[in-house]
Amino acid sequence: VYEREHKIAETLQRSLLPDRLPQLPGLSVAARYLPAAAEAEVGGDWYDVLPTPGGGVGLVMGDVAGKGLAAASMVGRLRSALRAYALEGHAPARVVEQLNRLVWTEEDQTQMATLIYVVVDPVTERLQWVNAGHPPPLLLSDGAGPRFLEGGSSVPLGVLPFPEFQE
Repeated sequence: VYEREHKIAETLQRSLLPDRLPQLPGLSVAARYLPAAAEAEVGGDWYDVLPTPGGGVGLVMGDVAGKGLAAASMVGRLRSALRAYALEGHAPARVVEQLNRLVWTEEDQTQMATLIYVVVDPVTERLQWVNAGHPPPLLLSDGAGPRFLEGGSSVPLGVLPFPEFQE
């Protein structure tokens, strides 16, 4: 039973990570995902890149607490919901508030997830981001040294019913 569930979870997790990243005008994106070890249990790590209304680009990295099929299926729900809220044109803070509501209202209220959601406008070079308990990403830009995106931090998803998420 364990091997079967592991195989299903692994297949589900791989299907939720992008096969290739979109070609976006004015922005070059790259990603590399390496699980801790080949024999490690499937976890809830995920990332995505998506165009947003108005010519922006949404970047998301997250981690659902737990392992196995439950974590992988929560990744699927979060990924789909984030894409829907972002494509509706919501600001990053509102997108993350909606995701928190989704996790908070799950039948199994032991679920928790961290994520960072960044929206980049390649024309104005403006960044908006929200951090729900995730380690901050490292920003690399031409002509400036690397720096972590600080601020916009709040609690992980699913911890409080109505936390305040700020950009």
